[in-house]
Amino acid sequence: MSRTASVATATFAAAIERRDGGGSSDEQGLRDLGQVRAFLGGPVVPTMFDLPVAPLYIAVVYFIHPDLGLITLAGGVVLGLLALFNQMLTKRPLAK
Repeated sequence: MSRTASVATATFAAAIERRDGGGSSDEQGLRDLGQVRAFLGGPVVPTMFDLPVAPLYIAVVYFIHPDLGLITLAGGVVLGLLALFNQMLTKRPLAK
């Protein structure tokens, strides 16, 4: 049985026991589990592991050839600025 299935089974069993014991019948535990699963399976977690290694990667590319290192650094800066610009443009419309 996969880890996700075993956690989901335990969460579902706890929700059933809670409902049988007179507690509320909401499925908040399963929704929370779905949120955690979506976060861990999304693009944020791999990015958190890539970010600390990026300066080392740029340094290695720079030692191979300084022009390639500068191009790599410029590309990283452009991507960072595009991400920041995207965040600023979409923050207000998504808040509505």
